[in-house]
Amino acid sequence: MSVEVNKGVQDQSVVPTSYKSRTVDVFTVEAGGMDNKYRNGKACDSTRAMASADEIEREALVSANPQGAHLEQDGITGQASSSNACVRSVQTMIENIRLSLGDTKLVVHLLVIIFAIASWADMNGMWSEMPLLTLHAPEEWTLPSYVNIISQVANIGPILFVVVSYLLPKTRPQLEISVSFIVIIISMVAAFLMGYFYDHTSYIAGQERSTGLFLINFFLAVGDCTSSVCFYAYMSLMKPQYIASLLLGEGLSGFLPGMLALIQGAGEVQCVNVSSEANRTFPNGTEHNVTEYNVYPQYEQPLFSVRVYFTVVSVMIALSAAAFVVLNKWSYCRSEFVRYKEHHMTVPYEEEDEGKRGRLSSYGSVDEQIGHVNGGVDNKTSRMDSNRGSAHMDYEANSSRETLQISYSGSTKARFREMWKNLVYLQNLSRVKFFWLLFLVLIVNITLTTFLPSVQIYTVLPYGLDYYHLTTSLVQMANPVACFFALFIMAEQVWIISVITALGQVIVAYLIYLAALSPEPPMHNRSGGGEIAVSMWILVTLLLIYAKVCVAGVLRKCGGRSALIWAGFITQVGTSIGAIVGFLLVNHYHMFKDAPFC
Repeated sequence: MSVEVNKGVQDQSVVPTSYKSRTVDVFTVEAGGMDNKYRNGKACDSTRAMASADEIEREALVSANPQGAHLEQDGITGQASSSNACVRSVQTMIENIRLSLGDTKLVVHLLVIIFAIASWADMNGMWSEMPLLTLHAPEEWTLPSYVNIISQVANIGPILFVVVSYLLPKTRPQLEISVSFIVIIISMVAAFLMGYFYDHTSYIAGQERSTGLFLINFFLAVGDCTSSVCFYAYMSLMKPQYIASLLLGEGLSGFLPGMLALIQGAGEVQCVNVSSEANRTFPNGTEHNVTEYNVYPQYEQPLFSVRVYFTVVSVMIALSAAAFVVLNKWSYCRSEFVRYKEHHMTVPYEEEDEGKRGRLSSYGSVDEQIGHVNGGVDNKTSRMDSNRGSAHMDYEANSSRETLQISYSGSTKARFREMWKNLVYLQNLSRVKFFWLLFLVLIVNITLTTFLPSVQIYTVLPYGLDYYHLTTSLVQMANPVACFFALFIMAEQVWIISVITALGQVIVAYLIYLAALSPEPPMHNRSGGGEIAVSMWILVTLLLIYAKVCVAGVLRKCGGRSALIWAGFITQVGTSIGAIVGFLLVNHYHMFKDAPFC
């Protein structure tokens, strides 16, 4: 097959736009420094005159009191040395950060982090508030399992996104941008409404249910579950280095609500003795008034109400919406987007290839709909990638990598076949490693994301309400710690990620063991039991979240956009499996037992 390519005039410079901009910035700074020196010339002359007068005065003091002058001089020298050491430390830290960021921009990293906070801030806020919600909800200890199973119905959101993404590829990249913004708005409104309707109940099938909480929870979950797919797809439009910032922002979506919950406090449960008079009929037929003594839990209110809590969470998400708008509208941020510029080519085809016509797209630094295209340098290979199909081509090159994008028309069967080839195309990752990494994502999300939260209350509440509140808050805060660590030390070897995941699953087994023994887990009436349970929750979160971040980093680096969408899809499959299993074990088989507070 012959290919005729018409490209037009190309820029002879091989320096990316981002590097050119950086050179201009450095020149500007240097020129500014020279200008400052010129302007401050007269000031320097007067300063030297004042310094000479100070030296004469200091010499006179030394002559009058040599010992005191030397002590003063030593103190000044020590302060100067300490100040210089502090400045050097700050400079070293800044340099290390600059090296870690590479050719990316710190401001864009910060905006991505703020944008990603909207991903799970509302649902994580609900989990952080769970100790207060379970105290008053008619479902009591089973409330977490209901929240989990209702959230899985919201997976209709990511499913629709994936289907539209591949059936209507021409909607990209606008699809990712529009859906991401809609997700943020839904989350913001739902979080605000949760503060007003969380305690609204009604009777369903003769049982009182938290209908207000469940209904709003569904919309919270629609937004957050869809963000697991559309946010990742959106980040594939940017340089790969920003994926860690996205995951750090996702971690902060739990850290900030968790910190807010710690400030709020869980309140206190006081056991109050209440006596009452009652008539009792004895077996011999006589009636007597007897005094009955009962113990009831009395709840003390936290620092601020649930309504205030969810209002603050809604404000957090509003800030994320603002950051997202800035990312897409500010030219300074758009330069970090990876885009393509289309050039036309003619592809001769036989009659049996009637469904395959296309065009050539060359990656370069071009400003289009919402951003620039920064072409990467690759001296070996290029690939022919398509919206509805793919073909692959290897060639030697000495300039920027090019990508051939072919759009197809033809039978539906041919389009789906080519779509599948494009979906499973992996650039630098074997199929075995790819599916193994997806399996790790599946296991992590089954256990950590949904199943363990369903039984969390049974693992720590028997030790006391304070331990349960501490666990729900610290677990959310441990999430960004793991992501922040991965920002600087990312494990890219598959075997290392596998070992970390295996260690996390050992702790998962221990926590399930604690839940199975509820309401009398080991050391439940002795000191140290609650501390161990809380520590295990923090450790399992650190290990499995870090493993999840590393898997996402490897898939983004080696698999590209398709691999990330697969990871998002498998994430939702795993959360669904974990939620269903947890709901059945808690509500149908009653494998876990609760206990009264008093």
